[in-house]
Amino acid sequence: MVSLFCRLLLSLILLTAVPAGAASRGLCTARPARSRIILTGFTRARTVLDVAAEVSGRCLAVSADVGDPVPSSGVFVRLDPTFVRLQLESAELALKRQRALVAHDQREVDRYRQLVTARASARTRLDELELKLTEDRLRARELEVEQQRQQELLARHTLAVPAGWLVISRQVEEGEWVRAGQTLARIGDYGRLLVPLRVSDRELAALRSASPLIVRFPGQGVEGPGLVERVHP
Repeated sequence: MVSLFCRLLLSLILLTAVPAGAASRGLCTARPARSRIILTGFTRARTVLDVAAEVSGRCLAVSADVGDPVPSSGVFVRLDPTFVRLQLESAELALKRQRALVAHDQREVDRYRQLVTARASARTRLDELELKLTEDRLRARELEVEQQRQQELLARHTLAVPAGWLVISRQVEEGEWVRAGQTLARIGDYGRLLVPLRVSDRELAALRSASPLIVRFPGQGVEGPGLVERVHP
């Protein structure tokens, strides 16, 4: 009776031990599930600039309308420079005349310096000529500065902006009088776009770890590389 009980107990132990070993060999390992999340946002220009006039004048031409790119020349608005050109021409003539006067004074100073050396003329007259030469040179320098000022003023009648940027809005028409400081248009750099998104911490970490990060434009068949520009808490 005792030996029969022992055989039954041994059989029970074997029956319970063998399936346990077989189950351990076929045990499944849990892995994290992956889910695909599409983040959708509206694009906007990376950089936006307001174009303002630095001088007053009548608008002669506007090279681009709303939605159009700025031409490759970069010229966006031209203002009438007629009066500035006339002032610049007057400044150039005055400077030319003053330089001729300086050259004449220099010759007089050289001549009287030789006379003074030879004791054929008084030193006082030479001092007067040297003073006049100095004054005429200073006047010539003033006219050079005025010429540069008129040239700079003339250049500001042509408003140049980055070529290829798109015109977002425009507040000027040909023939319109433009005031200094007036905003004429707003342009944007759409060669590089910003896509504002509201994301969770895990989504932000996934965006930062993506290599490469691809941005797709639905319905356009266009895609390109992207990066996380900045994060606002």
